[in-house]
Amino acid sequence: LLINADRILNRCKAVDVVVSTPRNEHQAKALEEVNILLQGVISKMQEDLNNSKETVKRYLNACSPDQPDGPIDQKFQAKIIECTADDQKKIRRKLAQIITQIERAEQIGPTLLNLSVRMVGFFIHCTMELNFFEPSRGTDLI
Repeated sequence: LLINADRILNRCKAVDVVVSTPRNEHQAKALEEVNILLQGVISKMQEDLNNSKETVKRYLNACSPDQPDGPIDQKFQAKIIECTADDQKKIRRKLAQIITQIERAEQIGPTLLNLSVRMVGFFIHCTMELNFFEPSRGTDLI
């Protein structure tokens, strides 16, 4: 019985699960453009945290047009509409995480804010690298 259990466990450990989101060319292009817009706002975060936070909020509002909490970024909304529903959900979650990270950075105080902004930018960059998408392969990297 133990030998069978070990054999089954070893087989389970050898299994590699890959989740992919099927995308057509337009959806892959739209996702790539959304990722470029997000990278742009993240790179500007060190220069102007408040403006970056407002931009991310407009992006998040564009993802939730039924219940916007302020202004909507029309360009971002046009791109997000072209993405798959699964990609839209993931982008919405990622934007909410970015806002949470910015708010945490703001709570630290002015003396550590610059360091915190750099850390938030680095954290977001790393999580985007690890958790975002690879549209050319249609594979989510989560």
